[in-house]
Formats: sequence, structure tokens, C-alpha cells
Amino acid sequence: MALSLLQHLRDVRRSALIQHNAKHMQPDQAEQLVDLTLPLVLAHLVNINREHGTSLVIALLNTKAEDGLWKTLDHGHMIHQLSQAVGVDASQATSASNHIAHETLVEVHDLYETASLGEDGLNELLSEQPVMLQGHAPDWVFDIAGLHDVSGQQAVVPADPEELNIESGIAELNALIKDAAHEHEHDDHTDQHPAPAELPPQREAGGIARFLMPIVALLILVALVMLYQHNHKASQDGQLLAPQGQMQGIENAEPQNPTDQNDLYAEGEIVPDDAMMNSEGNPNQPDPNAEPFADQMLNIPLPPEAMPDLPQGTSETANPKAVTF
Repeated sequence: MALSLLQHLRDVRRSALIQHNAKHMQPDQAEQLVDLTLPLVLAHLVNINREHGTSLVIALLNTKAEDGLWKTLDHGHMIHQLSQAVGVDASQATSASNHIAHETLVEVHDLYETASLGEDGLNELLSEQPVMLQGHAPDWVFDIAGLHDVSGQQAVVPADPEELNIESGIAELNALIKDAAHEHEHDDHTDQHPAPAELPPQREAGGIARFLMPIVALLILVALVMLYQHNHKASQDGQLLAPQGQMQGIENAEPQNPTDQNDLYAEGEIVPDDAMMNSEGNPNQPDPNAEPFADQMLNIPLPPEAMPDLPQGTSETANPKAVTF
């Protein structure tokens, strides 16, 4: 159940307000004036919240100035109606109604601060008050306050009425604020994940296109297969021809020009075939008259350090004589 501001004000402020006004009028007049002015002030706060926004209501609560509250209604008509209903003069009605409005603003402001309602919480609280107000004052009270939809309605009495206090009211308000915050977070989460954009409708392919599509796909597949086979065959041919080319290169290679034998003979590196003849003149046959291991003439040049000192006038570059071993 939401908090009824009218019931809350009656519980915490009504007695003090009646005692204050009873100093200037009869106690029954003071009680009647309080019971008429409290719903009038609350109904006008609800109307201001509807017509001008919650920010103006918060400004009125912060200043606690009843003059600002009366600027948005016909204050003269209100004083006339109150004085006629209670049986007091206009000055008494004006003074009493100003005091009641001021105390109402103070109490609602304290509740607003204690429960940490914020603008959203206060708006939610005021939006639920018309149901709590209907039937608790004459219709002219709500008409003056600008809350015409409450006029003519009967009071809503719960089947099992419970006495409300400030603690239970604040607890209900906190639960209400948490629910509102949860719904706000859910809306933000929904906004952060927008629905996927719908693609424009695609035009279906014509009959000719549907007929040619499989043919084109088959031709592409055949071309890919042929290209693969060609590359595979070329790769194998390259591997088989490589050794044959190497052998052909070896066979076709030109032999290197041998060193002239005459030069080799001149340098003494090759012994002529004549040196291998025996004493009888037969080449490549051993001499039967020769002694074994007989000294043979070898044309081997001596090393420089083994050569004797040459006489003057002899060229050092002359070929040395053969040495017998």
C-alpha cells in the first residue's frame, strides 16, 4: 500500500495545528478548518506536479513559502469558501490557512529528505495521492485546488485498515523507489541493445539466372581441376628432367686443354720414354746386365740450398744438372 500524505499529516500534525488555531477561534472551528485546509493544500501540490512539473514542487518544498503555493490558484475564492464553511472572518481564515500550508510544506519536505526520494520518487508519490484524497473533503475543495478528477468520488477504505506511521511510510516509499529504479535500469538496458536492423527484401532471381547458375559453377569447377592437373604434371616433369640435364651437361662439357708435354719435358716433370729403355735398346724391358738397384739417372732439380756456389758469370736461373742417386 502506498503512503497517504493526508493520513500521515493527520497523524503527526493535526493535533498541533488545531491547538495553534484554537487560540484565535473556537476549537470546533479550528478542527474543521484544519480538516478542510490539509486536503486542499495536498491536492494543489498534486495539481502543480501535473501541470508544472516536479521541479516546481521541490522548489516550493525547499523555500517552504506558502505565498508561492497560493499564486497558482484563486486565493481570494479559497479564503471566501473557507470562511463561509467554518464561520470565521476572512482574516482568521487567511492566517490559519497560511499556517497550515506552511506546516504541510515543512512536513512533506522532511519526508522528501528523510526518504531520499529525489525528483522521480517525489513524482511517484504525488501521482498516487488522488486515490488517497478522494472522499476526504467536499468537492469544492478539490475544484479550488484544480484536482477536478477527484470531485464526486467516494473515499477508498481498505477492508482491513491499518494505522500508518512514519516508519512504515518511509519503508513503503523506499520499496517504491527501488522498483522505479529497477524499471529505469531495465529500460536503459533495453535501449543499449536495440533490435537488429531489418534488411530490405531481396528480389528473387529470374528463371534464366536460376538455369545458368549451376552451369557456371560446373565450368568453374572443371577449370580449377584442369589447372590443378596441369600444375601437378609440370611439377613432376621438372623433377625428372633435372638429372638428365645434369648428365647432358657433363657429356657436353669440353675437356680442359692439357699442358703442353714439351713444357713438361723442359721442366723435368715427365721423363721421356727413352730413359726407360734398357741397354739393348728394348723399351720398357729391364736390362738383364744391369745390377739390381743400379743407380738410375733421374732428372730431378736440386733444391736451392743444396746447390753449390756457382762461379762468377754463371746464371742462377740455369737449369741444374741431374743428380745421381
